[in-house]
Amino acid sequence: MQRKAKKTCFKLIGKVLLLGIAACVILAFIGPCLSIRFNLDSKNKEDFGHLQAYKDTALLDQSDGRRQQKGNSAIEDVKRVPKLFKNASNLIVPPKQNKRLQAKIKNNPPVKFNSVKLLPHKDVNNKSNNSSGKLVPKQNQISHVTSSIISNATIWQRQTHLEDIFIGVKTGGVYHKTRLDLLLETWMSKAQNQTFIFTDEDDEEYEKKVIDGHLINTHCGKDHSRESLCCKTGLMFDVFMKQDKRWFCHLDDDNYLNVKNLVAYLQKYNPDKEEIYTGFTQLRGPIKTSDKAKPGETFKFYFGTSGAGFCISKALILKMAPHVCNGNFVKVCERIRWPDDMAVGFVVEVLTNNSLIIEPRFNSHIEALGNIRLDLLTSQITLSYKIDKTFTKTIHIPKGAFNTTVDPTRFRSLHCMLYPDSDGCPKV
Repeated sequence: MQRKAKKTCFKLIGKVLLLGIAACVILAFIGPCLSIRFNLDSKNKEDFGHLQAYKDTALLDQSDGRRQQKGNSAIEDVKRVPKLFKNASNLIVPPKQNKRLQAKIKNNPPVKFNSVKLLPHKDVNNKSNNSSGKLVPKQNQISHVTSSIISNATIWQRQTHLEDIFIGVKTGGVYHKTRLDLLLETWMSKAQNQTFIFTDEDDEEYEKKVIDGHLINTHCGKDHSRESLCCKTGLMFDVFMKQDKRWFCHLDDDNYLNVKNLVAYLQKYNPDKEEIYTGFTQLRGPIKTSDKAKPGETFKFYFGTSGAGFCISKALILKMAPHVCNGNFVKVCERIRWPDDMAVGFVVEVLTNNSLIIEPRFNSHIEALGNIRLDLLTSQITLSYKIDKTFTKTIHIPKGAFNTTVDPTRFRSLHCMLYPDSDGCPKV
């Protein structure tokens, strides 16, 4: 009995030893893989941890008391806290990204990404997505990308300079006194040769304040109707085609343009070869419209709101020309029954098969401007305001060069932050 017990014991010990050796061999092979996986997961959590912390943040739009959820969109989060992602190194490009972006990445492989990396949303109808309107549409819809995904490391043969940019500002005679003076005293003083003002009446006083020929009476309607807006914007395209410029940029008369930031941003692209349409949209989903020229069909598209400003490269303008020049743009507006900025989106996305590149630093008066942090104001491309009898919506500069009585829009104080040596700014 004792011998049998000893044999059984030795057999058990032998099996345990064999199992132990087998376990060591297995760990020797899969251990490094587990370590790499753990390190990658840790790195991803570290890079995007700050974004997660902002996901449920909500900003209150004080203009109408409605709560705008800002956070489930990477675009809005980066707009508010880009410094957190300054050294982000994990670029994730969805497998179904649009063909134009795939071609850019394939033909111009990025060496180093100096800009923030953003993740397009997977589904604009998903409730977990951002409800503020800063969305990228579903991958199976017309595909859009954020401007930060495209590398700014490629050096083009001819870089964009201020002299290459055409800036069209749409206004009306009723706003000359209340709005034009402010723009002429601030950002327009930094881009006089590039700025053309499109209005609806002659004004000898303001013709003397701008470069000869840069205040253009469009003879369009003086109201805010679709016909009047499209008439002015259509003439902008005609004037641009007569200039030796490489970029077409459209602004409203309630925008502040950071000229330096605009030039730096556009330098990422080659306007002579790339078909670029960039701006910002407040849409949660694409616009759906019909076209009188194609009855029975429905079209979906995004557009860059004119209230925030948008820019189009010369390569794309030349492709759009049959639809937007020589009075044809007004006809497009009538065909789809939408105003000018939406009609531009229709021409770009439907008629020329291109996509809006979303740049969140373009800001309109629709947004909660007062919630943009003071240290981020100087990094924006455009800003805006809205002041009427019921409420005031402006950027927030608590200790600006001027008080709110002298500077209700806060544009003068912002201008002095950017250009402290400018005329009219208090000397420290």
